[in-house]
Amino acid sequence: MVVVKISNSDDTEQRIKELSRNLQAFENNKDSIIYLTSVQGTTPLSLLPLAVLTAKITKSPHHLQNIIPPESAKYAPHLSILHFDIEKLTPDVKSMVETALNKYQELLSPVIKKGEDGIVYFFNEIITNIYEHSGSKNLWIFVQLLKKKEEVEICVIDEGMGFKEAYKKAGIDMNNDIDAIRSALEGKSSKKEEDGRGWGIRSTKRIITESDFNGEFVIITGKGGYYFNKNYFFDFPIWQGTIVMARIKKPKEKVEIYRYVE
Repeated sequence: MVVVKISNSDDTEQRIKELSRNLQAFENNKDSIIYLTSVQGTTPLSLLPLAVLTAKITKSPHHLQNIIPPESAKYAPHLSILHFDIEKLTPDVKSMVETALNKYQELLSPVIKKGEDGIVYFFNEIITNIYEHSGSKNLWIFVQLLKKKEEVEICVIDEGMGFKEAYKKAGIDMNNDIDAIRSALEGKSSKKEEDGRGWGIRSTKRIITESDFNGEFVIITGKGGYYFNKNYFFDFPIWQGTIVMARIKKPKEKVEIYRYVE
């Protein structure tokens, strides 16, 4: 048995490295336990990928059977993970976005008043990409409110084909996963016929990082990842599907998304 521990680090670069180590350890030992008892607080980026991996191993995507949460009852709301069974329920994108907004209304409250359009755009764009391009049977969303900082972190995960394979399916060969991420950020569509949606990820990144959200943005797919705020691409052990993380601050001014949509 391997105990997979999650630290209290709030530094995104360190959390990416820790996630990489934990996923590798978890992959090498399917009996690993995610141990949170001594952790005062963790984040969606640190926890959700491990929870999804656990769900895949236990074949029970609705439950986190191998996670030992902290004893504090105050932590319970942060373990509220939203799951969509795309294959069985065949929900439409609009209903999934509405479900997410309704479920996380309280957690999103610090940023939703002046940033509602940006939040809706983020969910709509990421969920649409998963629904139309990934071929994933499942989709998970995890939202956390950091009250003292007045920040919100959102993590969305699928278990689909990833960017590189999506491009390949459209007849576009990529050398590796990092090139595929770079192409998505440059606005290259993974549809066989361009329909104007190629700029979605790029626009999403701009809304999160350049608007008054003043946020952070991370994408991980296959064996590659990208952390916008440090502007670097990185190698990753492997993730079958895609992980998207956005951390946003309480906006002081209304977020006008159409300044950033291309």
